[in-house]
Amino acid sequence: MPIKCGNCSNRHFSVTSVRMCYQYGGVLPCDWLIDTRRYTEDGEPIIVACGADAWTTDRGWRCAAGHEHVSAEVRDREGWDYVTEDEAEGFARNTGRVPVLMNGHPWVP
Repeated sequence: MPIKCGNCSNRHFSVTSVRMCYQYGGVLPCDWLIDTRRYTEDGEPIIVACGADAWTTDRGWRCAAGHEHVSAEVRDREGWDYVTEDEAEGFARNTGRVPVLMNGHPWVP
């Protein structure tokens, strides 16, 4: 059951989200894409946005469902960036920065 927030007057789905709203100045719906493991009539996968409450942090944002994203400024300052497996080797060689796969694990040659 949603909880009415005294900070923003919206409804949040957990006490944690209400606390994050107070601490970080508001929450928004998480736009992390999730595979529902269901398919359309044409056989295409159905992908939807998470929708859980998300809040900004000093590193980027995170949501009540556990999704997390680090901002480009923080990634640059720390010397790494998100890449696909196909891009990882060239990224490491061309930039000298650490390639991190989208699952959050560093790429290992």
